[in-house]
Amino acid sequence: MTPHGPDAAAFEKHSHTEMSPFKMADTMAFMFESNYVFRLSDYAQKHFDKDYWKCWQGLKNYHTDAKK
Repeated sequence: MTPHGPDAAAFEKHSHTEMSPFKMADTMAFMFESNYVFRLSDYAQKHFDKDYWKCWQGLKNYHTDAKK
């Protein structure tokens, strides 16, 4: 229930290129797995990017309806 992953542009780029190892400099990602719901702290709610959701708007639906 917590959004995660790349933005639409990164998804498109890496979904349609030949897979091979590459270096991503100056970046680090952490993944946490839990059966608990994550919530933002009061501090985070005041400082997060309120327009972050917009980077997902161009994401295309590649799933097909199994009934067809």
